[in-house]
Amino acid sequence: MDRYAAAHASRNGPGDARPSALQIVQDEYQHGNNHAAPLSKLTIVMTGATSGIGYETARALYSTGAKLFLTARDAAKSRRAIDRIVSSIPPVEGMRYQDIEVVHMDMDSLSSVRQAAGEVLGRTETINVLINNAGEDRLCYTQTALSPDDDFANTGIAGIPFGHTKDGLERNWGINYVAPFLLTHHLLPRLEASGSPSRRSRIVNLSTTGHRLFPTHLEEDPNFEKTPYEPMSAYATSKLAVIYHANYLDRHFSGRGIRAVSVHPGTIQTPMLDRYDALNSKPVDLPPGYAKELKSTEQGAATTVFAAIESCLEDKGGIYLENCTYGKEAAEDLGPMDGGYAAFAFDEEVEEGLWKDTCRLLGVPESL
Repeated sequence: MDRYAAAHASRNGPGDARPSALQIVQDEYQHGNNHAAPLSKLTIVMTGATSGIGYETARALYSTGAKLFLTARDAAKSRRAIDRIVSSIPPVEGMRYQDIEVVHMDMDSLSSVRQAAGEVLGRTETINVLINNAGEDRLCYTQTALSPDDDFANTGIAGIPFGHTKDGLERNWGINYVAPFLLTHHLLPRLEASGSPSRRSRIVNLSTTGHRLFPTHLEEDPNFEKTPYEPMSAYATSKLAVIYHANYLDRHFSGRGIRAVSVHPGTIQTPMLDRYDALNSKPVDLPPGYAKELKSTEQGAATTVFAAIESCLEDKGGIYLENCTYGKEAAEDLGPMDGGYAAFAFDEEVEEGLWKDTCRLLGVPESL
């Protein structure tokens, strides 16, 4: 787990010595233990793979020869992304790359999520890895309206006004947490059936350090029905729930062939700041060290790929990963550029209650 410690010790901005997602794959082939369960035999379901770190995650996983099912709202955009992925990975002697399949899913609609889950289950008998990557990450610092095509890749530094999903859920809560919860719930039996002694199935939930930086309304009013809406608090609440979800899954399903982890991908270089400056008279007041902390999208996808395939994680779960290693508990006075998870992100009582509340909300069984 310390293989990449030195590379992360000295940060110098996008493209520095920190690993890319493709490097994680190459290193796993060189140093990992994949002889009994080769990566090319995996079937991976992933949300949000048409741009940003999701695209780079899918590209790296495609290079393993694994079978990919990618959910997407826009068929044309997903087709273009797949063409780019396939053309960017050079042929390797002896390696057979499998066709990437797209499943239509709009995370703004729970009906669409249910339909997508059924379609995935109808197309494949095995699911070895589920990556809940997509979410509503265009948040905070501005209320400027943004194009649906803008990709801010888990930076959490843009802004959307208060709004609801098609099912009446506050958008952060519905898209970042409830929709992935529902998709996971429907796929859990197949993930359980696909686990083996040589490789357990894995669930990877994308979160962020933002889960610890702002007051949360998770237990009192996660849908902001009574509380005045504050964008970053809404975002933080949804990303905290994502961690609770992974922790619950690992605690209850690790004995049934499934491990679950949460991931902070890092602060990713995106077009967001340029667009923000173009739309506003004042530049963003960025935290100290922001420029050096920034990762490229290729680097931002590294920890997700690490979580999905790294053999050293075979017996690990219920953990928070960042910078391709275990995250540490954060001190209360750390700033936004400092890593680590909040101690309250590992609260079994809250996790149990949230699971039950979400199951009741969705009308799905608490026990599987």
